[in-house]
Amino acid sequence: MKKLIFLLLLSNSIKAQNLDAKPQTYISISPCLTNEVGSFRTKISPTIEVGRQFQDIFTLGLAIGKTNCSSDKFLDDVYLEMRPNLNVFQVGKFTNTISPGIGYVFGPVPSLMLEWTTGVEYALSDKTHINVFFGNYYYSSFNPDVNTTSHYSPVFWGFSFVRFLKPTTLKSLIRIK
Repeated sequence: MKKLIFLLLLSNSIKAQNLDAKPQTYISISPCLTNEVGSFRTKISPTIEVGRQFQDIFTLGLAIGKTNCSSDKFLDDVYLEMRPNLNVFQVGKFTNTISPGIGYVFGPVPSLMLEWTTGVEYALSDKTHINVFFGNYYYSSFNPDVNTTSHYSPVFWGFSFVRFLKPTTLKSLIRIK
């Protein structure tokens, strides 16, 4: 019975996708809070992302942000990240999203940054969406000495405002009408 329900949902989702949809450009501003140790400034992580949405269910963005705002030097803890995003499940104007990401952290301790995020996106209009998300970053420094290499994995929570340059529709792999 579970397999039958899964196949019905899958067939419905394939029909719901618009394979002829033209890619859309978007800009996203995402402030978030992490569980980093320290003052409030070390917990703030702002990000700006620019990307494209393909076939109404997949986006690929390039994000630039700061891992925290504790340093007085602007370029300390700045990161550049590639973020693919997939709309997985949709009910009405709400969509569940997942985003794995990979990036590079510049600054005094350069490191590789991996991200795993999930969230709920709401379409305010055909050009403006908001997203509440949570996830975690994993940082691994590039120090060749394994005894001093730092690894840490802060958890974060945030929201984003997404603005598409042209009207778009939300779709997902699985859609309930």
